[in-house]
Amino acid sequence: PILMGATLRLINFLTGVPFILHCQDIYPEALSVIGSLNKNSYRFKFLARLDARSCKCAYRVVVLTQDMQKTLERIEAKYITQNVSVINNFALARYDSNVPPTPLFREKNKGVYRILFAGNLGRFQNLGLLVNAMQLLHSFEDIHLIFMGAGSEKDSLVDRAKNLNGKTIFFEKHQSVEVAFANMKMSHLGVVSLAPNMEKVAFPSKVMTYLDAGLPILGLVNSSCELTKTLENENLGWVPSTCSQEDIAETIIRAYRQRNEETWSNRQRIKEQAASIYGEEKALKLWHGLLSSMQEKNT
Repeated sequence: PILMGATLRLINFLTGVPFILHCQDIYPEALSVIGSLNKNSYRFKFLARLDARSCKCAYRVVVLTQDMQKTLERIEAKYITQNVSVINNFALARYDSNVPPTPLFREKNKGVYRILFAGNLGRFQNLGLLVNAMQLLHSFEDIHLIFMGAGSEKDSLVDRAKNLNGKTIFFEKHQSVEVAFANMKMSHLGVVSLAPNMEKVAFPSKVMTYLDAGLPILGLVNSSCELTKTLENENLGWVPSTCSQEDIAETIIRAYRQRNEETWSNRQRIKEQAASIYGEEKALKLWHGLLSSMQEKNT
């Protein structure tokens, strides 16, 4: 991503053609958050300055959240200007289809309360705490946690699940987006989990997909971040007061005990509310305005 920005800056210098820098993640800060790059190292400082110069040269820098905007605007203040816009992604309509869910999610298991994590099982997600919480809930045999995907931490999670693997904790292989969406529609909670401070440099796109399926979210994220405020203010899910295994377990129980209130109308409300926040129409309108202003400035 940093080299892409530098390339665009070079093209702009040679041709005068303006560019928009779209940042799905903020680098190299994301590497620092997960411990892959020391923030005090020469390499980090060089890459941060290189990216900051690209941001300054861009007509606009587009990020996904206000948390990311704040991060970008306070990095290398000497170079960063206020040319940052917030335009989030949206769920793709093609996800919804008539594809059936996988066996774990079918009607024959209707009495089960399903908690789904869909996506990469990697270091960004801090998923070990979720497994620990399920260990505290081992007596609730009708609460199932299902990991759907693959990643570097899968073997570690399987080991941590221990005797609950195959009983209340399950591992599904990676599925097509259509099958994954079908599974989401048959779940009760969708897990969004981020390592500490990751919300400052990235935003999980699964949020929009979960909500588009009418699926409430269990957010294992910073209690003061934008996502937490959205989930709580718009009644789109649950966020533990802290990301301790005890608070996660307590939050799961609160959601579980309200499962009978989760009617079709509530899932439809979630879909409609999410569309007003993360919908395609809203995002495309913002992009249209941005591109129009760039065109006017250069005509």
